[in-house]
Amino acid sequence: MGRPTTKRANILLTAGAALLIVGVAVAASVGRSDDKDDAEPTVPVVVARADIDAGALGDDLVSAGKVGIDQVPESEAPPDALSSTASLTGVIVTAAVEKGDDVTTEDVGPSTLRAGSITIPKGKQAVAITVDTTAGGGGYAGAGDHVDLFAVIQPDAPGAPVSPMTKLLLSDIEVLDVSNEIAPRRAATTSEETPTTAPAPRSTDGQITLLLALTPAQAEQAIFAASFNRVWVTVLPKDAPASSTDGVTYDQGYVGAGK
Repeated sequence: MGRPTTKRANILLTAGAALLIVGVAVAASVGRSDDKDDAEPTVPVVVARADIDAGALGDDLVSAGKVGIDQVPESEAPPDALSSTASLTGVIVTAAVEKGDDVTTEDVGPSTLRAGSITIPKGKQAVAITVDTTAGGGGYAGAGDHVDLFAVIQPDAPGAPVSPMTKLLLSDIEVLDVSNEIAPRRAATTSEETPTTAPAPRSTDGQITLLLALTPAQAEQAIFAASFNRVWVTVLPKDAPASSTDGVTYDQGYVGAGK
């Protein structure tokens, strides 16, 4: 048999090259398909688009475009990351968040403005006093409790009839709300239901703010005492009667009065 002509050889080379190209294309397509199948699923997370200061309202951040949604690999998303900007509705940022960081459940908390959740009794005013945690009942006072307020007049206080002195100032005062509450917050219940609690850490560090229901005259007394003296709060048992005392000084009741 004679040698193939040049034309026939060219045809064979062309056919071989075409088969090679098809094979490479098929292999690449299979590789892309495998990569797609192996790709890790992504999940949405809320990300700060700008530096966020503690105290910012979640609704303001959303409307101002300071937060947005990013799709990240599931393995890289923090387990406590917010997944929707709707999660920022009605909350306040409790810890600063830097631009580009995920916003997590630990970074936000209920808005401290809870006027819609409290009811001020008729004839009363809501008055906030801030005291040391220990003086504020150690964190055991909660919304709905009743407390007594004591004024501690320091030695040589100008204008005081007797100083130093500790005297019951106001008795059987309703607590409307507590900020930085350390005791477990009770769930909303009716008067016939038993309040429920959830565990919470307890500390005597820092300060605590109690929102009290006071008449205008009582408000004057509480504001004066909180401004010029030291105020202590004691928590009353349920349905306890109003208290009455004579006060304590070095000359009166300081020794032996508790017998």
